[in-house]
Amino acid sequence: MNLSIQVVALLMVTSVAVVTDLRSNKIPNAVAIVGILGGLAIHTLATQSLAGTFMALAGGILAGLILLPFYAKGGMAAGDIKLMAAVGSIVGWYDAIPAVLLTLIFGSFLAVVYIILRGGGVEFCKRYGDALVNFVRFRTLALAPAPEGSIAKARFPYALAIACGGLAALFLPDLLSF
Repeated sequence: MNLSIQVVALLMVTSVAVVTDLRSNKIPNAVAIVGILGGLAIHTLATQSLAGTFMALAGGILAGLILLPFYAKGGMAAGDIKLMAAVGSIVGWYDAIPAVLLTLIFGSFLAVVYIILRGGGVEFCKRYGDALVNFVRFRTLALAPAPEGSIAKARFPYALAIACGGLAALFLPDLLSF
């Protein structure tokens, strides 16, 4: 598989998604559909068989399904799930799980940065500090819910995390080889 084709496809799809997500907190269905179809085409043409089609399809389904519980609990929007499915389709089934895991790592980091930049750093540190103290003292894991109006409850544009996770998954073998 030609890595550069996957990178270009991923950059094209996620760039549009990031811009629209930052502007409107929405990722258009058309972006996800183009990504999924692009992933199917890339893998089908690369293998010149239906095996490539199934590789891309499996990657899309796997990536979307892994994030589905976050959507069910209200932690992500449907557009995030569809974009992750598009990324899974582009990277293929082999890199779908690393893409999701790296997306969650990038998303956690970006969420903290987002909260701090929006002025919620003190509240964030207090909530997590209290949770840490309770864990040390009482051996219980309990995080107080964010109060109403808290920046921690605001919608977070997740497309950038998905883009970073997908790209990092493609380059992961290079990153891990010393």
